[in-house]
Amino acid sequence: MEIVPFKYTNPFVNLKYEPTRIFYFGDTTIRIHQNVADRESISLHQNTGNVIWDGAYVLADYLDQHLDIKDLSTVELGAGCGLLSLLSLAKGAKTVVATDLPEHLDHIQLNVTENVKDSDHLSRIHVQSLAWGDAASGAALKVTQPDLIVASEILYLEDLHADLLRTLNALSTHSTRVLMSYKNRNMGEEKFFTRAKALRWNIEMVEARSLHKEFQTGEYRVFYMTRRSQS
Repeated sequence: MEIVPFKYTNPFVNLKYEPTRIFYFGDTTIRIHQNVADRESISLHQNTGNVIWDGAYVLADYLDQHLDIKDLSTVELGAGCGLLSLLSLAKGAKTVVATDLPEHLDHIQLNVTENVKDSDHLSRIHVQSLAWGDAASGAALKVTQPDLIVASEILYLEDLHADLLRTLNALSTHSTRVLMSYKNRNMGEEKFFTRAKALRWNIEMVEARSLHKEFQTGEYRVFYMTRRSQS
């Protein structure tokens, strides 16, 4: 029987607001529960963590195809449904911390419980509150200087860029890599890069051909950040 490759988009069905979505990454299957009881309340300005946005899948696919994160420590910012954290755990990350605001933590934990049954794996993934710019909540994380920080679709609120960069500065060392995805919605996303470079961050855009084939000609971008040395 021929294996049919997983296809993300479906021209006949909009899966974005389905109560449950299933994602396939090689041999890994991740089942995500979405909080869509009040679908009309979900927008870029509220309840964004209730569903999987396309940028999260774009980044997850890139992580799956191009990164070896076995035995690394990872922190996800703005985890929402927790897709990136669950994939990081499945790919062998040593410690995974999925962070978001307090109102989203139960939802992330629900998806952790759904997907992680092994006690050893459960001991390696943590769901914690993190408010960007809040030094105390950052210091309380299980991992305070991770090898890798991941985040998807978090640049669209320009007024949070300064706090986001404060958190990135606090959590990172010069060996930390940051991997993000975003879509330019003309909401000030590009200003983030100007701020980051002024704070001595290197920005490296990933070539479109390295993204999932369904998104290579679209508006989604993936990029790395690393801190520049002081010398």
